[in-house]
Amino acid sequence: MQQLPQGDALLECAQDLFRVHLLPTIGADHKHAALMILNAMAIASRQFKSVRRYESEELAELQEFLPEKCKTLLAANQDFARIIREGAGDPGQPQREKILSHLRHAGRQRLMESNPKILDSGDA
Repeated sequence: MQQLPQGDALLECAQDLFRVHLLPTIGADHKHAALMILNAMAIASRQFKSVRRYESEELAELQEFLPEKCKTLLAANQDFARIIREGAGDPGQPQREKILSHLRHAGRQRLMESNPKILDSGDA
């Protein structure tokens, strides 16, 4: 059973309080640091929201082309790195397109967590 509020809701509440009550009182010499803190909190909040869903999706995607089934995402990524080092992603290899597709998807997911505005700008 999970306790409420969960981490993402707590972070959003802290962000709102920080933005509304503290940020206006911070002098110019510390404003940049305060904005960096808010940005880090926003990234953590997005990660909280997506981590469970994305990790299970990523594990299922990796399982499709790994030779042995892994129980954890860490183990699957270690096997994934190994098969890439062994050349499975090289030109002409049958799994190349699936590997590249997974890397694009994983990179896009990480970008959505760390800097989603770049996706809206069309630069990604």
